[in-house]
Amino acid sequence: MAVMDLNVSPLGQVEGDLDVRVTITDGVVTDAWTTAAMFRGFEIILKGKDPQAGLIMTPRICGICGGSHLYKACYALDTAWATYVPPNATRVRNIAQACETLQSIPRWFYAIMGPDLTAAQYAGALPTRKPHAASRRTSAPATRRA
Repeated sequence: MAVMDLNVSPLGQVEGDLDVRVTITDGVVTDAWTTAAMFRGFEIILKGKDPQAGLIMTPRICGICGGSHLYKACYALDTAWATYVPPNATRVRNIAQACETLQSIPRWFYAIMGPDLTAAQYAGALPTRKPHAASRRTSAPATRRA
């Protein structure tokens, strides 16, 4: 059984410091931990301002996941003001959050995080796996040889 611990600290191009530790056993991730130690200060920025200012400011603090910050600002106000949120409004918010995730994760990975993975410091750090023999055999028309 081959066990490898991969530690990336700090993980580059994340909005704040993030450390990642992953345990890989026989080429499979068996455990993972993240630690985010940086205080971003949203609360300090909004201190003393109108509570609704969070709806304007928080989406603009982060350049990648503004919709997520807006969603949570709405949730914070709903909680603080004991607002009744109709079920359909919750559904719309959830759909909007799903759309945010669909555009946010690829944008973050390919535009911000991905280029860091080509850095020399990561060379050889990630295990490579040979394709399983069964995955190379297929009867799909596009892969048949004439």
